[in-house]
Amino acid sequence: KADKVYCDVGDTVEKGQVLFDMDKTDLINNLNVLKASLATSEANVKSAKTALDTVNGAAMQSQIEAAKAGFKNAEVAYQNAKQNYENNKELYAAGIISKSQMDQFQMAYDTATVTYEQAKKNYDITVNKMPQENLRKAQDGYDIALASKASVEAQIASAEKNLQDASVKSPISGVVTSKNVVPGTVVSQAAPAFTVMDTSKVEITVEVSEQVINTLKSGQSVDVKLT
Repeated sequence: KADKVYCDVGDTVEKGQVLFDMDKTDLINNLNVLKASLATSEANVKSAKTALDTVNGAAMQSQIEAAKAGFKNAEVAYQNAKQNYENNKELYAAGIISKSQMDQFQMAYDTATVTYEQAKKNYDITVNKMPQENLRKAQDGYDIALASKASVEAQIASAEKNLQDASVKSPISGVVTSKNVVPGTVVSQAAPAFTVMDTSKVEITVEVSEQVINTLKSGQSVDVKLT
């Protein structure tokens, strides 16, 4: 609805001059909500950028070093157990050690093999796969945060345009010839709120009596009164 009306019939107005203001309360409230959302979006972008920059930082490097050390230790233990197994396998074949002793070397070798394979798998995941996966997730999070911010910015631009349009301006310079709006009333699309006419140049058709027609000349100036 109309809030303030600045012109009346007969007033001369300039192009771009505000004729009346619509009620802007809801528009302003909506814009303030969107600006608060933008602040949140900007904070999310900053947080996502920090996460992206530090995704494979000190914590990840610590995990990588631990995986490397675990793999190295498991590899050494595996090689030792394998060597012991091979050496004692020959002794067992020669009858120098008992079957129970050989079973212990077999068990130690099997256990070291399982531990080595697990350490190898953990090394591959931690060193080769996790950094790339972490980077992809962090990049996705950053991209989503940027998209969310862009969406709010677009909504703000639209809200600001609506707020600007709530101040209805004259499209031309001229004279107000009709007014169909007053403060507090709902503006209807059925009839124009204002009519502004450019009176700088007009064409008038008049009838001239026989008594005065011979006194008129082409290009002669005359005064015209609109009633």
